[in-house]
Amino acid sequence: MFAILLVGTFLPPLALSIYGAVFGLAAVIGQALGGLLISLDIMGLGGGRSS
Repeated sequence: MFAILLVGTFLPPLALSIYGAVFGLAAVIGQALGGLLISLDIMGLGGGRSS
């Protein structure tokens, strides 16, 4: 009985906090990588800067 109560009480907040941390980190890393790719101007299209 205690094990069922323990899992039912502590697992969902842990799962939600891991979910939030993963997606928050993904949002930050996605923005950083996107900015890096634009600044590298890999295809030579100007990257938003006028030459």
